[in-house]
Amino acid sequence: MSYEGEIVIWIKDVLAPKLEDEWGLTMCIKDRDVLIGESLLDTEAKCIKTSRYITFLITPEFKSSRDCLFELDREKYEKVTQNLDKIIIITKDIIVTDIPYEFSYIWNYAYVVQWPKEEEDLNDTWRRLNCC
Repeated sequence: MSYEGEIVIWIKDVLAPKLEDEWGLTMCIKDRDVLIGESLLDTEAKCIKTSRYITFLITPEFKSSRDCLFELDREKYEKVTQNLDKIIIITKDIIVTDIPYEFSYIWNYAYVVQWPKEEEDLNDTWRRLNCC
């Protein structure tokens, strides 16, 4: 299985159940929520506009994605127009220094959480995310 496929499974099996089922948040996940025929960019823009919190999951795949720049630009716009309360950056399988340079604009007001490699560190990571 490709790394991208593993990340999609991780989002659906680990991240989404915690955020949506336990914490009552709503997520917009490309592979699940974007209908065939809809413009991906329009859907992403609408989701970002109607969100109070934005969470970026930065992986080695995301770093090389063109989508990240569009999502980041939309987030910057919403932050400036005061529609956005919090920005959370989760890094997974990437070190913080490898986060794309374009994220430096939001670095001062974003919460950064590095996803642990070890299972025993998960409770602390969930606790930090819940406090964001």
